Amino acid sequence: IPLDGADLLEEAVTALGFTLADSYRLATLPFVDSGKKPPLPVEVVERVRQQCNLVNVLNEKPNHELLQMLVAKPAIDAGEAVLYALLAEQASVLLTSGDKRAMRTIAQPPAIVTIRTAVAGRVISLEALLLRLVKARSVASVGAALTPVAPLNTMLRVAVSPNKIVQPTECIAALNSYQQALAKEVGADFLWQA
Repeated sequence: IPLDGADLLEEAVTALGFTLADSYRLATLPFVDSGKKPPLPVEVVERVRQQCNLVNVLNEKPNHELLQMLVAKPAIDAGEAVLYALLAEQASVLLTSGDKRAMRTIAQPPAIVTIRTAVAGRVISLEALLLRLVKARSVASVGAALTPVAPLNTMLRVAVSPNKIVQPTECIAALNSYQQALAKEVGADFLWQA
């Protein structure tokens, strides 16, 4: 949602070396505003919907057994369960996610070992993606684009705060700090390394 809502999706995908034609999203993503408390700002929802139109809809169904392992965990929502099950099945695929609860549930003891092993090294955190994006663009331009969605995410509120945007090294240090903290929690081998 942060990249879609900030109109940075295509640039983020390009910064990873892919195109939107290489990218897929859940069919439910355009309806992300349903039931959110507090509700997402209207302009963010509209940008998410516009960005969704640029990306292929993921229609594949994952292996039922893998999916059941994931949906049995309350910290993993249905959409993330589908994504991780498909990721486990397809060795050439990467997943970009900001859902740290799902990452922790899959990676930390008692880990879902089968799935953790299968997806290790192919999960791109929002922090890693933002680090790649600020290197491709600049802290100031990425920070400005993220301003409307920053209030929706604690990491963004800190890393791209107005104080950090004017001090690019502080913004990058904050993103690195969040990435390193996540790597400690889930294991560095779990996360994609640039």
